[in-house]
Formats: sequence, C-alpha cells, structure tokens
Amino acid sequence: MMLAEKTKCCGCAVCVDVCPNNFISMEKDGEGFLYPVIDDSKCLNCGLCKSKCPVLSNEIEKEKIIPEAYGIKAKDTELRLASSSGGMFSIIANHVLSEGGIVCGAAMANDCKSVEHILVDKQEDLYKLRGSKYVQSKIGNTYRKLESELKKGRKVLFSGTPCQVSGFRSFLGKDYDNLLLVEVICHGVPSPDLWVKYIDDRERKTKAQIVKVDFRHKKRGWTVFGSRLENSQRKVLYSTLREDPYLLMFLGDYCLRPSCYSCNFKGFKVKTDFTLGDFWGIQSVVPEFFDDKGVSLVLVHSEKAKTLFKKLANLLDFVKVDCMTALKHNIVMIQSVKKPVERDKFFEDMNKMDFDCLTKKYASVRFKQKLINRLEMYGLLDPARKLAKAVRPLLSKFKRAVCGKR
Repeated sequence: MMLAEKTKCCGCAVCVDVCPNNFISMEKDGEGFLYPVIDDSKCLNCGLCKSKCPVLSNEIEKEKIIPEAYGIKAKDTELRLASSSGGMFSIIANHVLSEGGIVCGAAMANDCKSVEHILVDKQEDLYKLRGSKYVQSKIGNTYRKLESELKKGRKVLFSGTPCQVSGFRSFLGKDYDNLLLVEVICHGVPSPDLWVKYIDDRERKTKAQIVKVDFRHKKRGWTVFGSRLENSQRKVLYSTLREDPYLLMFLGDYCLRPSCYSCNFKGFKVKTDFTLGDFWGIQSVVPEFFDDKGVSLVLVHSEKAKTLFKKLANLLDFVKVDCMTALKHNIVMIQSVKKPVERDKFFEDMNKMDFDCLTKKYASVRFKQKLINRLEMYGLLDPARKLAKAVRPLLSKFKRAVCGKR
C-alpha cells in the first residue's frame, strides 16, 4: 500500500493511529524526520490509511469567507509574559479545563531532546503546553485517546500545526460539538536530529544536562525573543533570535521537512475553530496596541469559536483588525517558505560536521551584527545611532579639511 510520497508527507501520523492492526510505525529517516513505514508482510491492504491521509484524500476544505481577525493581549500580564505571544492559547485552554475538559498539545520531553503531544486535565500542568516548540512533535496514539474522550462526551481541545489538526479531523471522520480545534500559524518544522545535536552541544560545553527549554523567552522583549536553556546546575544559556545558531538555521529555512516548502495546509480551513499566532507587524497595523510584551493574532473561523470568544472577552484586551492586512506580516499563514538552494547540502553537513562547524557555515554572525545585537540587548542601540548621526557630519567636515590641506 503506497502512502503519500516523501516530499508531500507532513508526518501527521494519522495513518499509524487509524491502522486497525497496528501494522504502521513512524520511523526516522536520514534527516531526522519521522515517516510512516508499513509492515508489508502483515498489511491487509484495507486502504484505510490511504483514505484517511489528509494529503491523499484531499480532506482539506478551504474557507471562502475570510475569518474575523483580532489582536489580543491577556489582561493577566504575568500569563502574557510567560506565553510566546499574547496568551490566547492559555486563556482558551484554562476555560476548557475549568469545565472538566482535556487539553492536548505539544510538550517538551523530560530529557529536553524531543517534543511530544500530551494530554493535560489539570490547570497546574498547562505550563507544559504553553509556548512555541520549534521541533516537530511526536503524535503517538494521541488521536485514539482523544476520540475515546470525545465519545464519552468530554470536552476536548486539540492544538497543533495545521497538518496535525487536519490529520486529527480526518482520523475522526465526523464533527463533535464537544471538540475545539486550535491550529498555530506554522513557519515549518525543523529536523528533530538538528535539535538533538544542538542540545548535545550545549550539554557538552556546560558539562551538565539541559533540564528546561524556552524557545521564546522575552528577556529582551517579544519582538527580539531569545532561546533560554537551563541546565541541571542552574546555569542559564540565553541568546536572541539574531545570534542563536539553532534559531538562525530554523529561520533561515535550511532544516525544514521537505513537505514544508510546498505545504498543502496553508490558507483558511473550514474545519478549524481558531488560528493562533504572533501578531508580527502590530506596530504598523495598530501601533497604540504595541508594548513589546506580546500580542496574539487570532483568527476566529467557526460559530463555535465566535461564541467562546464572547465568553472570554472579559479576560482580554483586544482590537479587531482587517485579516489580510494583518497577514501581510504573517505571510506563512497563507504561503510556504522557499526552499534554500543549500538545503540538501545542509543535511549532508549536519550528518558529518560537529555543531560548531555547522554553525560557522550556516549560522555565523558577523562582527557588525554582533555589535548591533549587544547594543540592542543593553538598550544602547538607539543612543548609539543618534551619536553616530551626530558625529557623521563632523567626520565629513574633518575629512574635507584634511583632504583640502593635501
């Protein structure tokens, strides 16, 4: 039985959970990505995996009406600072948990070397799902577990990338009134092997195990977020998105899954309730709403989502915006990133180079940029620019005087 070709497979793992005899497993390829492998000696050729695959079945229905869009900030400032953007996911998730429901999303594994989807039914555990995870999560048998809860009548919130949300809907094959779907705006998913290589490098250099990861720490603000790692000796490693090698490789698009360069799940989907992301560009769209503590871009698709939004409004500061204007600064919502020319070479190098060499080749930061980063880090960039602007005419005058004497 042939499943989606490798360049199109998104790794949603619906084929694994839907196989009635457990004859399909997700196995890692040479780039570190998980792909379904069928045990041909046992496969009954029932075709269920193929019919449920969201890539092959064309299950995705595109929305004809542009959804309502909002810029959102949680009124709870502490919650917002602990979130990647404005805290909207936590607000929705807390509501579901308060009604006895269950929340499913991506969480860092205990060894901090992988990400997996887990189920949470207590508010004190919700922190595990909060924040962006720039590694493709393992689904496991999550879909089966959630279907069981839905059939019991329990409220379920499922959060994931657009392909995972589509995979879950395809797995269920029907609508549930007690199901809430939240997709995140996805740049693309980087190689899990690259992440392991990065963590191993950090552990080797600090001689201690990494025990806590925050991909989107706001130490220097929301717009220039940073990677914060903490090891077992309580040593903290922090670097901004402009100098952290893993973030530079990720945002440079070198290390993404092949299907991410021509993603089938871009655009507005009928079968999603909310779409959440960072409201990049809020400074130019609604400048008075910007404070560099994080703003969520929230797209409200369904009637179910509109009803819930009204219930939660008292917990939010929000402003309605034109959806397409907002998406000009969040273009990955509607179109895939371009595949770099060096992408395939990058993976060859990843498998043979140590992390320092890989960083030097694909994520080196020039001295000028390092200086800018440091000045920005300590709040000195604007004063330095003003000083440079003031000194420049004097330098020009001095140069003319010297040249004139000659």
